[in-house]
Amino acid sequence: MVEIGSYQGESMEIFVQSGCVDTIVCIDPWKNGYDESDIASSSDMAKAEAAFDSRAEQTRHVANVVKHKGNIDTFIQS
Repeated sequence: MVEIGSYQGESMEIFVQSGCVDTIVCIDPWKNGYDESDIASSSDMAKAEAAFDSRAEQTRHVANVVKHKGNIDTFIQS
C-alpha cells in the first residue's frame, strides 16, 4: 500500500492495525510551508515527523513501514 500524505501517522497506524496491510510506503515532505493550500504545512513538521516515526516504530512488528521523506515526484524518481 502507498499512502501519500502521512503527517503524524494516524492513518498509517489504522491501516496496519486492520491486518490487511503487509507493507505500507508512507510519502510526506515533513517540511514546513510545503504547500500554501494545505493548513497542515503550517504546523510544526518536526514534531509531526517525530510522532510519525514513533508510530511507525511501534507498528514495525506488525507490518513493514517504509518512510519516504519527499513528495510523489521524488518518490517516483528514487
